[in-house]
Amino acid sequence: MQHGLSPWRRCTRPKRSPLAAVDNRFAENFTPQPIHLSRTRSCSNERSHFCVSERQSDHHMQIDPSLHSNADNYRVLTNLVVPRPIAWVTSLSQTGVINLAPFSFFNAVGGDPLYVVISIGCRDDGAPKDTAKNIQTSGDFVVNLVTEDLLGAMNISAADFPSTESELIAANLHVAPSVHAKAPRLAQAQASLECKLYHSQSLGTNMVFIGEVVMFHAADHLLGPRLQIKNFAPIGRLGSPATYCRTTDRFEVPRVTYAQWQKDSR
Repeated sequence: MQHGLSPWRRCTRPKRSPLAAVDNRFAENFTPQPIHLSRTRSCSNERSHFCVSERQSDHHMQIDPSLHSNADNYRVLTNLVVPRPIAWVTSLSQTGVINLAPFSFFNAVGGDPLYVVISIGCRDDGAPKDTAKNIQTSGDFVVNLVTEDLLGAMNISAADFPSTESELIAANLHVAPSVHAKAPRLAQAQASLECKLYHSQSLGTNMVFIGEVVMFHAADHLLGPRLQIKNFAPIGRLGSPATYCRTTDRFEVPRVTYAQWQKDSR
């Protein structure tokens, strides 16, 4: 694995696999069974519809990404992998312009060390977006978490502002200095994560950035005993093009051990 900064590469679209999709169905004992299709439909000339087959046993529709457009595949993926947390990233350009942009291909991926990952799509011409360029050249960034009161400002910052203009002015937002990162944090955000770039990787038409969290910022009212975070309700991203969710409807399910499960299942 490559650590730190890596040479910049333009995004390239991966070639389609020449292998045909294989449709397998397994019985409860995992013995392979023959496939019985109740209906099939070819839609090579219908870009807006899905070519699907329906299995009689469980009525699950099978969607082969190789048969559909990138836009259709993106729509299916982002409507199934939900909800997604939103990284509202502040980054600093080489000329000192503060960039602010939201990304929902984001999550925490490591606890020791503390790692987060952000995947940033490239522009249609293959050029990197401003956030990606800034992270690559500066080596750090700040993830600000989005609460409902900031949703309107976040939506403004998602617009395609020129790289010479900061989204902060249009969104009426302010920044505060970070402790370890050159990029500032968003002052109005209830929580922010300062990150140092650990690794970057070109992944098709996306650039993936793994950042090590080197400083947390959390509003006083969020902190409970033993650093427990309470009453924090960031919004989440649902399907495209523009659907979001609240995280205030919650419930707890206590974890059980294998021994406890065995005891309770008798």
